Amino acid sequence: MFRFPRPNLRLLRRLTPALLPIAGAWSVAAQPALPDAWQALATAAPREARDWFQQHTGPAEARLGEALATLQTPPTTPESIARARQLLAGIAAESTTAARAARYYLGRTYQLDPFDPDPARAAQTYETLLTAGADDLWSGLARTKLALLTLTILPDRGDFDARLARVEALLAGTANPATRRDLHLVLAEARLYHGRRDEATLQHLNTAAAGNDFDEMMLADLLIQRARLAASLGHHGDARSLYREFLHRFPKDHRRYTVGAQLRELEVGP
Repeated sequence: MFRFPRPNLRLLRRLTPALLPIAGAWSVAAQPALPDAWQALATAAPREARDWFQQHTGPAEARLGEALATLQTPPTTPESIARARQLLAGIAAESTTAARAARYYLGRTYQLDPFDPDPARAAQTYETLLTAGADDLWSGLARTKLALLTLTILPDRGDFDARLARVEALLAGTANPATRRDLHLVLAEARLYHGRRDEATLQHLNTAAAGNDFDEMMLADLLIQRARLAASLGHHGDARSLYREFLHRFPKDHRRYTVGAQLRELEVGP
C-alpha cells in the first residue's frame, strides 16, 4: 500500500495523524452521489472504492476518489502511482473545487513515492498550490508539508537561519488557526533540534499551545516541553504552573515521578 513515512522531527511524529491527508476529509464536500464510495475509502476498503469510482468517471470528485483509491490499493507499483498522478494532474488543471485537493495530493505522490521520491518536485507542486491564494484546508496542508521539506530535506534552501526565515514567511502567509498552530510547532521543534533553546522557541511553543485543541498525549508532551524550556530560561513561575497543570491533568502518566521531582526542585530553588 501507499504508506506515509514518519516525519524526521520527534514532535511531528505525534502530529502525523492531524497533518496527513485522509480520505474522509474530502467526503464532507463530495457530491451526493458519491458518499458510499468515499465511505468505503475512508474505512479501508480501497479496492471496492476504486471499482465504484471507475463507474462514475465524469465528476472531478469521482476521478479524485479513483486516484486516491488507486494509491491505497495493494500492491503499490510505479504503474499505479503513474496512473494516480495522471488522474490528479488532469483534475488539478481544471477549475473545480476538487482541483486544489488534487494538486495537494499530487505533491504528496512526489514526496512519498516509495520507488523514486522527488521532494523538490513535491515542494514545487505545493508552492504552485499556495500561489493560488486561497487559505483553505488544502493550502494549509501544503504549507505545513512545504515547511517540513524546507527544514529537513531540500538541499537548495540555504543554511538553517535561511530555512527558518522561509518557514516564518509561510507562517505569515496564513490566517488559518490550525495551520498557524502546526507551523509554530514545526518551527519550535526544528529550533530545538538545532539547539535553539531560547525565548523565540518558547514563544512558538506557547503560541501553539494557546489553541488548546490537542489530543491528550500531545498535550501532555507539550506541557512538559514548555515547562522544561521555561525553567531553563529562568521563567520558574511559568515552569511551576505548567508542571502543576501536567500533574493535575494526567494522574496516571508514567512521567509523574520525574515531573514531580522537577517541580520540587523549582519550589525550593531561587
